[in-house]
Amino acid sequence: MRKRFGVIFAVIGLILLGDAEGWGADWKQYFSTEYGKYYFDAETLTYSSNVTLRTSVKIVLTDKGAKMTTQMLGKEYANLEHTIESLEINCAVKTINILEVIAYSKTGDIIGREENSSPDWRPTSPKTPNEALLKAACKQPKKQR
Repeated sequence: MRKRFGVIFAVIGLILLGDAEGWGADWKQYFSTEYGKYYFDAETLTYSSNVTLRTSVKIVLTDKGAKMTTQMLGKEYANLEHTIESLEINCAVKTINILEVIAYSKTGDIIGREENSSPDWRPTSPKTPNEALLKAACKQPKKQR
């Protein structure tokens, strides 16, 4: 299961070098490519410590991004529209830990769901969606949980 989680995240993350909708969410766009648009939820953004925050990220795929993802992950992702990731960001050391990824179809059904059962903090690389997220999210006002 952990391997599949890594594959889903890696493929979508590599591929993604609509509208943002959600109940109670305050989606703020922070990155865009020909493969998709990236949003973080300012409403759920909370600090769990002085330097670590939690938030949700929504990646809305373009047709090109959805097609490439389907080619890499298989036919069960043919109707993939977007993913929502729950994650932690360490603003001080510039690392991200993905807690969960949920893949949604164009009809809103869940196609896949993967949880990361152990911490897997990864450094952010320059000029990537993760670097853009770190810059956008870490400058938000602090809300303690």
